[in-house]
Amino acid sequence: MPDPQPHHADLLCAIDAEPEMRAIVRRIAELAHTDRLPALVDLVRADGELDAETRRWILRIAGNEPFLRDAEEHLSPNEPSLQSRLAGAISSVG
Repeated sequence: MPDPQPHHADLLCAIDAEPEMRAIVRRIAELAHTDRLPALVDLVRADGELDAETRRWILRIAGNEPFLRDAEEHLSPNEPSLQSRLAGAISSVG
């Protein structure tokens, strides 16, 4: 799974390309925005059926507030994909 660290734009592009991952990250960001993230963290930690890699990935994203703010802004369901916005911006420069 992608690493939610400083290169938010690169990571958001990778997430944006995967509809399931986009939905998961967007939902985590929404929970953070509405102060319901601690409940998700508790559920993830207590879920015995969740594999260790997925658990670590979710908890790492849940603990990265700057990334979650970027994700909420850039992965909005009403926004065009980040890749198409970046492509449009690049083409307008030349």
